[in-house]
Amino acid sequence: MTAPAGLRLDTYVLGQVVRRANDVVLHFPEGPQLTGAELLRLTGGYARRLTEAGVEPGDRVVVAVPNHPDVVASWLAISALDAVVVSVPSVATSAELAEYCHLLDPKAAVVGGAVAERFPPKITLVAAGTVELADSFALAPSRFLERELDTCVIRLSSGTTGAPRPLSLSHRSMVLTLMGEALELGARAGARALIAMPMQGAGAWFALALLAAGAEVTVLSRPSSLVLADVVGMSHLVAVPELLRRLVGELPTSELSPLTGLVVVATTSALDNDDRDALEQRGALVFDLYGSTETELLASRRPGESTASAFFNAEIDAGYEGPAPIRKRGPDIYMGVWPAAHTSGEPTWVSTGDEGTTLAAGVGLTVAGRVDDVVVIRGNNVRLAEVERALRTLDTRLEIAVVAERTESAAPRLVAYVAGGRPDDLDRLRSLSAEQLSPYKQPDEFVLIARLPRNQFGKVERRRLTSPHESFRSSE
Repeated sequence: MTAPAGLRLDTYVLGQVVRRANDVVLHFPEGPQLTGAELLRLTGGYARRLTEAGVEPGDRVVVAVPNHPDVVASWLAISALDAVVVSVPSVATSAELAEYCHLLDPKAAVVGGAVAERFPPKITLVAAGTVELADSFALAPSRFLERELDTCVIRLSSGTTGAPRPLSLSHRSMVLTLMGEALELGARAGARALIAMPMQGAGAWFALALLAAGAEVTVLSRPSSLVLADVVGMSHLVAVPELLRRLVGELPTSELSPLTGLVVVATTSALDNDDRDALEQRGALVFDLYGSTETELLASRRPGESTASAFFNAEIDAGYEGPAPIRKRGPDIYMGVWPAAHTSGEPTWVSTGDEGTTLAAGVGLTVAGRVDDVVVIRGNNVRLAEVERALRTLDTRLEIAVVAERTESAAPRLVAYVAGGRPDDLDRLRSLSAEQLSPYKQPDEFVLIARLPRNQFGKVERRRLTSPHESFRSSE
């Protein structure tokens, strides 16, 4: 597969928007709907405001806006200025925003809602919803068109550490990823897509991918308000599993289902098997795009797409049977985390910390988990994520995280932390796991807690699970 040259986020998305000047391309039920011409002019308004704020090529601009059309317009305007989008949660605390700004030193920030009050005072702020439409807007100047390897987006991610780590993506990588997502989901001109998730990171990502594919994109200003009636007439739905689970509860028992033919995309966390089965039984085509780590952005999961080896320079270490360490090199790497890859000369191969396998015919990678997610129990390699998935299938109501607790004098013990249940659920899980899991995969102890500790990115912080806390323990 050969990709065209000169791939830039702004020209890729706006090139499609220009052709739909009189058609509605972006719709917010509780707010405005924008035609292609209006989105273009709003993008131009942001480009003008950011230029007035002193933003120049290479500068970083934070976008922290609740669901609003200005999220899309600001991303495209920042890209058109050859600056860098830094996407952060609009619910970030003052301390978190201070940490992000110290880490990345942004020139300006596009903000919405109360987040403006939490930003450090030295950052120039542009308030979402106050930018006037430009009279006209030209696509990226020709001097930028060949700079496809310039950094386009910095996505803050926690990895497995709980601390924010910036993932840098070039224009070329961003466009190829959006192209791949649209192909995988069958998005094309005339599609009608509904996004019911926050427009930070993945939410904005899917909105741009669907816009560039020619779809009309509807975004819920308050994703939690999603009801079954919202999906009627839609071809695609992008939502977090919690909302999909609620939709499952609303599904009619009749054979005629409003979900027939709907492409459902689950992201940010794993979709329970029962929920997937219920959606598919009602005629939906389900894609679970949750991955264990950010490497899934860099390594293709799509059979027939060679993005992993050709475009993202990721490969599997040779000489392993089964999942093996993934390494990569090139411009799309963690900034400040893998500094060796930035050295001059031939790029250095660096470990991602992930394990995976090569897809059929060697055309892509699939991520199996983290290298540090594997522990040795009685001489057997045990993947904690695999044990977690197996336990969740035994009772899909419960949230479960498995850790390996180590002591100086004893071998690692598997401990399953269970949230959302009762003490008798632990005994039932123990009994079922003894029937269905290999002995070395069975947790030595089950611990009931009120909730799983998560960081600001929504990922479970396993190291906090081994700390003393109020709990009910069940062990043999």
